[in-house]
Amino acid sequence: MLDYIDVNMVLDRMNAEQKEKDWYHISKRSGSWAVRKQGAKSSISAFDSQKKAISEVKKLIEKDSSIIIHREDGTIRQWQVKR
Repeated sequence: MLDYIDVNMVLDRMNAEQKEKDWYHISKRSGSWAVRKQGAKSSISAFDSQKKAISEVKKLIEKDSSIIIHREDGTIRQWQVKR
C-alpha cells in the first residue's frame, strides 16, 4: 500500500515558497480517517468521515501547505494546496 506520495513527483509544479511548506496526509487508519503531517510517526487527529477530515485539516494548516488525500486502499485520490 502506498502511504505517502513521492514529493519529487510534484515539486516541479510548485514555486519555491510552496516547497518549504508542510505536507499533510488524510488516509484510512483503524476504521477512521487520520490526518498526519508527513514524516510524523503519529496522527494529528482522526475523523469518522473523509469529508470531515478534509474540512478540518483545511482549518488547521497554514496557507500554501499541501494536502494529500488517499483512498481507502492507500492510493492517492487528490492533491491540494491550501491558498
